Amino acid sequence: AVVSTQSTGDKITRKPSQITPVDVSPAQLMLQSELNNWDIDVFKYDALTLNKPFRQLFPEVLNRYGLIKQFKINLHHLENFCGLVEQGYNLHGNPYHNAIHGADVLITTHNLISTTGFLSWMSEIEILALLFSAMIHDVEHTGTNNYFHICTSSPLSILYNDRSVLENHHIST
Repeated sequence: AVVSTQSTGDKITRKPSQITPVDVSPAQLMLQSELNNWDIDVFKYDALTLNKPFRQLFPEVLNRYGLIKQFKINLHHLENFCGLVEQGYNLHGNPYHNAIHGADVLITTHNLISTTGFLSWMSEIEILALLFSAMIHDVEHTGTNNYFHICTSSPLSILYNDRSVLENHHIST
């Protein structure tokens, strides 16, 4: 409970604060209690966020490492960026390479670096880069592979000269 002190002469008394508690969404509660678990149910989490998993997940993960404060990340800009990443993952209606998959990879990456000792070998910018990469690694995936794009001379294949077509597209998006 939040308390404040009040001085009346030589006596100090404590009384409950008048601060109203902040409502926390079920998705945020789930992250707070289960983010560090390898067996977190990403499908349940995605349903709680109405298929918008990154807007709460990415800031929460970054906060766990103090990266928002360290790099002075604007929360409004971060939320907008996460919304664009969610749109990109869901652009093609891909049943596997979608926002759920991206959230799962981000959570797995967080658990990998936080529980295995990798964290002690990484700088803050390396942690940020790894978490960012985990989040965006399959954004705008078409549901086909590089070989398909090359064989069909797809616009992406032509744009990236048949070289790591999807990987170049994910990072340039």
